Amino acid sequence: MRVYVDIDSCEGCGMCVSLCEEVFCLAPDGRAGSKMFNVPQDSEGDCFLAVQFCPRHCIRIRDIRKSKGNGIQNFEL
Repeated sequence: MRVYVDIDSCEGCGMCVSLCEEVFCLAPDGRAGSKMFNVPQDSEGDCFLAVQFCPRHCIRIRDIRKSKGNGIQNFEL
């Protein structure tokens, strides 16, 4: 699974970092970013929580696991 942060929408509250510090960090300008492009499988649950509780809804997840069709599913909670 891959994670993307829309830094233009981020308000820098740090919710994602507090829920999933393995994947997210705050940049010097105060906005969130991801430490990695591909999320480790053991961090996926916490990453989903970060998506769910982001007040600005600026985190997107793409599931790249194989499925019917093109194998890509986008999640926006």
